[in-house]
Amino acid sequence: MTLLEAIPTTTAAPAALPTLLLSALVWVPALAALALLFFPSRTELQRQRIRSFGIGTTSLVLAFAVFMWYGFRDQSGTYAYEETRSWLSAIGSSYHL
Repeated sequence: MTLLEAIPTTTAAPAALPTLLLSALVWVPALAALALLFFPSRTELQRQRIRSFGIGTTSLVLAFAVFMWYGFRDQSGTYAYEETRSWLSAIGSSYHL
């Protein structure tokens, strides 16, 4: 028996919500950063709005991460949250987190 064969595996499919949260952990900050490019920053009020938007986005991502961490109960040694989607099937590429 090789080392890879000794690693326990699970066949249970993960719940849909945590995999969506996994993508949200990546894409929410990226989209927020793109949105911030279009915020004007000439006055102190506008800069305060940028700060508030950044803090709000960071808080949302932290809430997603805490929710996922709190829901983590797997002791099997495999990835708890994994997402795989076919992206460009013509060239065989996929989106995998």
